[in-house]
Amino acid sequence: MTLVERGATGAALILAIALLRAAVGQMLPRRVFGALWWAAVLRLLLPWALPREPLSVLPHVPVRFLRRLLLQLHHKRFRLP
Repeated sequence: MTLVERGATGAALILAIALLRAAVGQMLPRRVFGALWWAAVLRLLLPWALPREPLSVLPHVPVRFLRRLLLQLHHKRFRLP
């Protein structure tokens, strides 16, 4: 991965973090955003790429759990007075 590609992916990660923070704001703890910012810093500073092996957490998470979590987040975000 070239320096330009690494910079572009780092910029995309920073944009994603900023959009996530704008979308969920106070619903996530500050530690989460701190960890995400550290991930962006490390992405820009480390000269090597991570191995490209298929890794996903979602197939191991039950669909009911994800659906319930999304509904709870939606109701907290758009709570009516």
